[in-house]
Amino acid sequence: MHKLVAEGEFFSATFQERARVLGGKAPIEALPRSENGGLEKMLRSAPSPSSGCPAHALLRRDGVQVDRSAYASWAHAFADGVSVIVNRADYLDASVRRACREMVDGTGLPHCYANVYCTPAGCRAVGAHADDRDVFVVQLEGRKRWRVWTAPPVPYPYPDEQVGKQLEVPSDLGESLEIVLAAGDVLYIPRGFVHEAESLEVSSAHGTFAVATHDWTWASVAASAVRSALDAETAWRRAMPFEPGAAPGFDPAGHHLPTKVAVLGNVPTVDRLRAAASAAINPETLSLELGSRVARQRKRDEAIVAEMAKTMVQDSGLSLSTRVKSTGRRPPARLGVARVVEATALVARALDFVVRQAGDAGSRIGDLRLPPSEDPNDHLRKISLADLGITLDLLERSCSS
Repeated sequence: MHKLVAEGEFFSATFQERARVLGGKAPIEALPRSENGGLEKMLRSAPSPSSGCPAHALLRRDGVQVDRSAYASWAHAFADGVSVIVNRADYLDASVRRACREMVDGTGLPHCYANVYCTPAGCRAVGAHADDRDVFVVQLEGRKRWRVWTAPPVPYPYPDEQVGKQLEVPSDLGESLEIVLAAGDVLYIPRGFVHEAESLEVSSAHGTFAVATHDWTWASVAASAVRSALDAETAWRRAMPFEPGAAPGFDPAGHHLPTKVAVLGNVPTVDRLRAAASAAINPETLSLELGSRVARQRKRDEAIVAEMAKTMVQDSGLSLSTRVKSTGRRPPARLGVARVVEATALVARALDFVVRQAGDAGSRIGDLRLPPSEDPNDHLRKISLADLGITLDLLERSCSS
């Protein structure tokens, strides 16, 4: 995908200016898809939003979030026409993480992350909205119809200015583009451009590779550079002066500040502030500030990926977190009464899950028809039994400790 972005005149003629489908096809074979089992693996490993983890799977139907507890698993929800969205898929899947890094290395963009959307046939995950970031939509499988309005209601929005999220969508958005994406197609949507999408005759999966340009604006980077320079001097850390008996604040006429110079002595003046701020804005300080932001974000990404790989054991409906040593063996766990109760409840859920599944070939769990329980390839059976084994093991260790 990064080659499609880096080639031609994308950055000089398209970036942050207009939406368009990039020429050529992106290599998607290694990305999560139904054919390679990557989608199912990622969905099963994704925590719920309540976990507090930035990488999580949430359910949406026509823009409205659906409570995950209403379904036994994401598969049940999907069968009922609910879309599944995996935020920060790059934290969960190595192939997505690699594609993000290739985008950065191959284009010079400071940072890239990805979300994955799985939408049943004829459905929408979210309504019309604009984002505070530039996105590259990569169609992974199926087909999806996109509509992108060509005039952003809020040019280059910040996180609290996103139309369709924090702000209402205007009734008249003007002209729009209609585009149908097939597997391998890449659609670029600039920051602030309102868009919506709907899967067609079959279910769809796409990845949005996002570039958080709201964090790299001239204004935000320059403001941070100025503050860093001013904070290095003690004088600029002092509170702004105000006249005794007058309302606190800055008078645009400027008469408050000069009088305080006479009263308090060496107090910064507006002229000195202007000169200090001007001196702080130069190519070197701006580059250092941008580089610092990117370094902090990469360090945070690496720490989250490492922690998730070390601590999370997830499945489609039942989950349990446990710390795993590098040897792959779990250390003995000392669980309090509350954890024993929690584990016991999980055993009960797992047993109920297995018993309900172990019926005849025609039995159902929720809305999803399952294969016979004797089928060795029944992944739901494997998951529930594996989860039951982990839970019983923890109970045994707890009772013996």
